[in-house]
Amino acid sequence: MIGIAFFDILMLSFLVYDKIIDMRAEGLDCCNGTTSNSSMVSSTVSPISTKPYVAVQILYVIDGILRIFPSAILPILTYLLVKELKNAKLLRRKMSFTRTKEENTDSDHTTKIVVFMTISSMIAQVPLGIVYVGQGLETSQDFQNLAMDLISIFGVFSALNAALHCFICLSVSSQYRESAKKTFNCFGTIDGMKK
Repeated sequence: MIGIAFFDILMLSFLVYDKIIDMRAEGLDCCNGTTSNSSMVSSTVSPISTKPYVAVQILYVIDGILRIFPSAILPILTYLLVKELKNAKLLRRKMSFTRTKEENTDSDHTTKIVVFMTISSMIAQVPLGIVYVGQGLETSQDFQNLAMDLISIFGVFSALNAALHCFICLSVSSQYRESAKKTFNCFGTIDGMKK
């Protein structure tokens, strides 16, 4: 996640830089929107900055790979986690001679929530990663326009996934609800502070 945030910030800075270069090439002053002398524009733009798209393309490919790679590893880690959760549950049953009411009702939905969050994260991140990689590799204007539209659409899914994550966990996991109650004190007071 830190890598994705870092490359998002880096990509934003490249896009802002690219926009400033485009504005200078059109003869607009980036600070106040006025036109400037075109002869001065050609002398202020260096030969390296006339082709900033190479750096942006590399950034798109890296950002796409950083979105796809965790989503490819996540199912493997989820499988291993679910396997260990089942092993721990079996060991717990073997160690305890009596089963409590909570164990009998089987209200622990940890496996379901882990699998659901893995799938929703993959659905939200993989298409974005593919579009970013494609945007970095294909430079035609038509594809770039299509990619920007797809990024906007898939970005909504990613934002919804992030925004709804805590509510899904609250609705499915009793442990998550108990932790939220203790942390935020939403449904009463802390035991030591009861009146």
